[in-house]
Amino acid sequence: MSRSICWSVAFALLAVSWCWPRNLSAADDQPMTKTWEGTWMNRKFNSTGPLKCVATSKDESTAQATFSGTFMKDPFSYDVTVSTTKERNQMTLTGTAQLDGDKYEWSGYVRGKVLYGQFKSLKGYNGEFRLTETSK
Repeated sequence: MSRSICWSVAFALLAVSWCWPRNLSAADDQPMTKTWEGTWMNRKFNSTGPLKCVATSKDESTAQATFSGTFMKDPFSYDVTVSTTKERNQMTLTGTAQLDGDKYEWSGYVRGKVLYGQFKSLKGYNGEFRLTETSK
């Protein structure tokens, strides 16, 4: 697998971990789907690109999300399960991921219509993204 594809996979897995619907207190237990779009930045490669996240709540602490975008002109799309913690005015997201022998740590939150996250790996990959909820 090429380095850029591996990085795309890593980024997608980490990024999707931040993707979570912000309103989990709905009276009914129907799944809720939300979409965010924006950009990500990889500080190690000083690169950026478009990013889209579509997340569907499964229960009060879990969602299934798909991140798609491009990394160094290579498209990617990955599904990830997300764990969350609801706080006063935001949904906080944290976790770890293992990809291609590299361990990643991530943290982020959803506040209002903004999904923000940052990530770092033991091999030095690090960056952030900011996505805004869309009506799609």
